[in-house]
Amino acid sequence: MDGLLGELIAHIATLFEAYWHWLVAGAAAIVALCFLLYLLVQLWGRYRDTRGAFKITPRYYYAKKKRLLRNNVLREFLVPFRDYVDELDEGEKRPMRLPVFLHRAPMAVLATGSKHSQGGRKVFDGRAQINELSRWIHVGPLPDWVPEKGSKDIYWVELGKTGDHTDEELEAKKGIIKNALIVKSVEPYPDKNDNVVSFIVRARETEDPMVAIKAGREFFEENAARPTTKSPVPTSLPLALTVDKQPWSLPIHHTLVFGTTGSGKGSPIQGAIRQLAPYVSKGLVDLYGADPKWAELGPYTDPSLHTPMFKRISGGSDEEGLRDIAATISQVMAILSHRMKNKQTNLDASKGEIDLGRSFTASKKNPMVIFIIDEFFTLKTLFLSILKQESKKPLSDLDAILAMGRSYGVFVMLATQFATQESLGPVRDNIANKITLRHEGTDYITKMMLGEDALELGHNPKAIGPSNPANGNRTAGIGFVKGESGDVEKVRFAYLSDEDIADLALNFRYEDDDEDEAQPTSAPRPDSDGTGSQPQGLPRFSSIQQRQMEKSEW
Repeated sequence: MDGLLGELIAHIATLFEAYWHWLVAGAAAIVALCFLLYLLVQLWGRYRDTRGAFKITPRYYYAKKKRLLRNNVLREFLVPFRDYVDELDEGEKRPMRLPVFLHRAPMAVLATGSKHSQGGRKVFDGRAQINELSRWIHVGPLPDWVPEKGSKDIYWVELGKTGDHTDEELEAKKGIIKNALIVKSVEPYPDKNDNVVSFIVRARETEDPMVAIKAGREFFEENAARPTTKSPVPTSLPLALTVDKQPWSLPIHHTLVFGTTGSGKGSPIQGAIRQLAPYVSKGLVDLYGADPKWAELGPYTDPSLHTPMFKRISGGSDEEGLRDIAATISQVMAILSHRMKNKQTNLDASKGEIDLGRSFTASKKNPMVIFIIDEFFTLKTLFLSILKQESKKPLSDLDAILAMGRSYGVFVMLATQFATQESLGPVRDNIANKITLRHEGTDYITKMMLGEDALELGHNPKAIGPSNPANGNRTAGIGFVKGESGDVEKVRFAYLSDEDIADLALNFRYEDDDEDEAQPTSAPRPDSDGTGSQPQGLPRFSSIQQRQMEKSEW
């Protein structure tokens, strides 16, 4: 027996020595053929997965999809294994199946087999389950109609609605998708197709493209506000750049600017002042201001100014300063009341163009009025805590200006670091332009400013990165804007340095200025009832500022 075994081994060794290269070549050919079949199956799978004729899903996205196909939770939720279990009839043999590696998602098929191996007469078809699951999951680049620009790090996942699944149930799977893909974030995104629930997947923290978009003084020089054929003053003010670096303009209307410290809240204010300055110089626009902290508007009250740009600025957080602010509000209300009382109409076409008085056209006799109030929340709080009952009238006047001012060319620009439903009250209902910069408030505030679906559409000011001197104020001025149309857009406001603001204030002149009459003069305030007399020659400064100027060498 040992001799026969030895002869057999020797014979095999002789054959191997003579034909080993053919054996190796044959094995290599079999491996190569299997690998080629695998590649063809994968290519076919990518072709089957694509959307559109003669296209193939990029391998990167197809690999992500196969990760989702392997996920047990998604698989059981969308296509339960019980639907793919059959019981064999008596005498029926188990069906023959191709090797797993010849399936387009072999690892997913193996995962189903290990999870739901069956015994006895029951047969589970994992291949059919994965094939069906593949129909309900799509991974690819961001659609063209999504405003955000996609990349390999930012892509799109869709889950189809199978059975009685609701949007909420599918959206709840975002955590499962995040863990399966090992990514930074997965957020639901409204889809045009009601039969799917879509997600934007971010593989890692991505740099906000707005950070690289910066504009300064040159922006205003290149994009000066222009009058229109029907109006001698601009109807909108270029103030910012969009994601595609196009100028964005703020329509002339009541405006609310909301943002935390360091968010760049002053940029819309200073930008608006600069764009309006040429029309203030022509006497077609009058500026009024109130600033309890003397922050943004303080430079325009400096005693060294040759010609003050503002008709009147008041400020301060003590009782005297608050009364001055109340008086400024009363003055602006006096202008509105005067225009309402003296409104003129023309119904006779023979006497010129029919005018029902519905719109306002600025002139030197009736200039457009822009009333800028910084730190509105702080001002309202101080009014209520210090002036108490006396605060009712200025706050009531402000509500009236917001409600009726537009038709008479009187507009308000409010800025605040804090915003609540109670603090804004009826104010927000009359404000058409809402500018929301980075803030730390609740999601409710975001929805109040930008709309109920703001977060779902990706408009999240709270996600804007921090901005401070240590990081070069890298996100200052980035925010979201919403106008009368209801559309929301992400922009970055142009920045004016301290030197730019000082240069603007120091070099401002009225077109008909006389060098000897540069110093402003006082005039009586409106009557205490808020209506006042003919509102001509209103004081340019509050009583506090007047006393400061009297003490100065100027």
